[in-house]
Amino acid sequence: MHEPDVDFDADDQSPASVREICEALWKIEAQEDLYNWNVLGVRLWPLIRFRVFYNLTKSSGIYTWKVAPDIKFPADWPAYKGTKGYIAFFKGMTGWRWHLRGLIPKAMQDPRLQAWRAATDMVAPFSNRDAKGFEKYSAPVLEILGDKALRWGVGTWDHDREWPHLDRMQDLFRAKWGKFYALFIRLALRKADYEKYSRVIKFLETETRSSVGPYKNFPRWTLRHHMAERHGYRLLFKRMNLKRLFMVNASRMNLIAAAQSCGIKVIELQCGVFSPYNVQFSWPGRPNIPYLPNEIWTWGEYWTSGIDNSGLQNIVVSGSTEEFEAVRERGTNQKPKTIVVMSQPLIGAALYADSLKLARLNSDYTVVFKMHPKDVLDEFVGEQPANFTIAPESSRSLDLLAESEICVGVFSTTLIEAAGLGNKVAMLKLSGWEHLLPLVNSGHAAAFDTIEELSAGLATLPPPGDPYFFYGKRIDYRDLIATR
Repeated sequence: MHEPDVDFDADDQSPASVREICEALWKIEAQEDLYNWNVLGVRLWPLIRFRVFYNLTKSSGIYTWKVAPDIKFPADWPAYKGTKGYIAFFKGMTGWRWHLRGLIPKAMQDPRLQAWRAATDMVAPFSNRDAKGFEKYSAPVLEILGDKALRWGVGTWDHDREWPHLDRMQDLFRAKWGKFYALFIRLALRKADYEKYSRVIKFLETETRSSVGPYKNFPRWTLRHHMAERHGYRLLFKRMNLKRLFMVNASRMNLIAAAQSCGIKVIELQCGVFSPYNVQFSWPGRPNIPYLPNEIWTWGEYWTSGIDNSGLQNIVVSGSTEEFEAVRERGTNQKPKTIVVMSQPLIGAALYADSLKLARLNSDYTVVFKMHPKDVLDEFVGEQPANFTIAPESSRSLDLLAESEICVGVFSTTLIEAAGLGNKVAMLKLSGWEHLLPLVNSGHAAAFDTIEELSAGLATLPPPGDPYFFYGKRIDYRDLIATR
């Protein structure tokens, strides 16, 4: 295939915006038919699309990608003292322990194995938790399924719990079968695949004036990891009677691929923003993209309206979260001339500086800055005016919204929560604001280039509209689980 045309100003050294990076992705995807690119039986592009986007935005500096700060575990946080869950699960489902499972006395078996083997569903929670380690998105499903669910450990909070941990499970699979697949891939890869990948990366780096970092070279490791993990998970799943996998932040495509190949339906439970610029959800033209959830349960029509998701996915509006519904039923007391600013780790420092300026420009308003769990307090420096405060870490975003007239942010999920609770919403056009462009285009919020313009527009912000468009009436998860 010929080299794709490059049509940008070579003298322009400014970083590409999120929109420009996504448009470059969409352009080369169409030119090179990347959605249908099959490499050794694997559709490679869906596996690396987000990683390419991540590196382009990181190296350009438009996003400040952060690692979560160290977790302060509660004093009573439990730690399992026996065999690690992933080891007990793998050994119990393979080798002689599996084949002799009916003969081994129960007293000699790991007490967790019987429930794991009998599970009909799996649940993979979100790695992010509140200060007490609670994860609200998967909790209703786990409560309903009870012992019928195999609960996976995810993230730092679960490292020493009794469950099999996905990170450690994938490491086991990579160590066990990685070398075999590495040799196979190195011998079997075609020259045409290397050349195709080189064209794609050259186009993206030129078009976006940025670097894909380690993805500049053909990512054989992605294929290796995919094949090793898919093989390992399939070995386990084929010996179980599983019908569904519920996931929060369903980004583990290797796990999803294995589950679907065994006839397991994958359902994603919403935890954040979907947008045309969300490269894990938005696929122009609705092609049939593998390794993605079969269904996504969303909070309301707004979240996925007008976005091309994979043609293999169904969208189910499950309604508001229990937490949001409780605040809505309780009612709000939104005081005039109150502003809450919702931070995000990717642009937190810049938003904080603008928040200080906003408070200084509007001394008759009170401004509260709500940190994100991944923010570090030490990053927020500068003299604070009398009408400015940083909310305590223990404060909930929903409670702050219920007390405030205006919500300011960039592309945080809490801006949609604000619209659903009747707050007026103002967006600052920092990196990534395009994610919530539909909120502006539909007249539910206003976006501003500078904090000075936002300040001048506080009095004329639009009302958010029908709150149930953002967060629908809550549907009982018991009904959904029973019928999906």
